[in-house]
Amino acid sequence: AEIARFTAATLEAGRTLGNFHAGLAAGLTAMLSSPEFLFRFERPAANGKLDGYARASRISFLLWNAPPDAALMQAAAAGRLDTPEGLAAQVARLMASPRFEDGVRAFFTDFLLLDDLDSLSKDSVLFPQFNANVAGLLKEQTLRTVVDLLVTNRGDYRDLFTTRRIAMHRALGPIYTVPVAGRGWTMHEFPAGDPRTGLLTHAGLLALHSHPGRTSPTLRGKAIQEALLCRKVPAPPANVSFAVVQDVNNATLKTTRARLKAHLDDEECATCHRVTDPVGLALEQFDGVGQHRVTERGEPIDASGEFGGKAFTD
Repeated sequence: AEIARFTAATLEAGRTLGNFHAGLAAGLTAMLSSPEFLFRFERPAANGKLDGYARASRISFLLWNAPPDAALMQAAAAGRLDTPEGLAAQVARLMASPRFEDGVRAFFTDFLLLDDLDSLSKDSVLFPQFNANVAGLLKEQTLRTVVDLLVTNRGDYRDLFTTRRIAMHRALGPIYTVPVAGRGWTMHEFPAGDPRTGLLTHAGLLALHSHPGRTSPTLRGKAIQEALLCRKVPAPPANVSFAVVQDVNNATLKTTRARLKAHLDDEECATCHRVTDPVGLALEQFDGVGQHRVTERGEPIDASGEFGGKAFTD
């Protein structure tokens, strides 16, 4: 019925425009701009719940990043997705497929905004080891690490934040100060006590939420609050002055922490910075491209703070 409707509309457009190809163009335009094409519609059944086809679409795009396959459509048609047992069986089947990795990679690319690494640039004088190729490898590093833990080893999602195991490539060795043999990907395990622990210390995420020439505890804290803790951080006022924070050559306020503290003298700014900066400052031991450091302009880095009523040292 849908094909017949679009065919009739296309032929009618061709007659009206006096040209078959113009009518075809109009028909294709109607298809490609249709909300049903641009978005996934979930029409509830009479009882207000999602019907089987909407459930099939939802789990397939989540787990495979693709439309439902024939088996899933058959399960929807037969009503098997309307029961917890039938739904669980299809979810298990999709997760057992090699295509599950595609879904995991797509989910975490969106969740962690990893596509932004594709256009990330840094000050080449300050960070000569960073370039577009490295940025792409940093994106792949995080995705490979996630897949290794969640898909290959069927691990616990929470372990992403504490694991010392990370995908490593030879071109990323200089950023992590890790010698890497060979030219492909390997899994590397940082020793106990190493500052590299979990997802938040991945160089790609640290670089992504930094400025081109320096770190940004505010941007890093904002990313953690919004992406991981689902807490919306308001945009800064239009007339806010960043002069103190941006003055990296300040002879008195040598560290980012010191400049941010001075910036907080403005109560209007402090409201949001109290939300973002404590967790962001915990990552100050990593520079603007995610390299580990212990000092900033000769001053030791203080990565301590307080979160949720509990104090931490780094």
